[in-house]
Amino acid sequence: MVLYQVEKVLELESMHTSTDFLAEENVRIRRNPIEFTIRPPTPEDEGESLSSYSDLSKDYDGFKLTADAGEIFHDEIV
Repeated sequence: MVLYQVEKVLELESMHTSTDFLAEENVRIRRNPIEFTIRPPTPEDEGESLSSYSDLSKDYDGFKLTADAGEIFHDEIV
């Protein structure tokens, strides 16, 4: 179902059903718009830093790891 508003007119589009009926419990009028961000908020946006680290470089046979300095935040997946 797609629900959008243009110039104070509420538009409702839905797939046709065999009864062409849209139950009231499937419709919700909101006072505030639903806003979508390009990306979800990251832990950095929320603050709490657990640890920080400096530049890092490691060399192994056939493998090299280089990491810039950074921080690890609460609830961040590393």
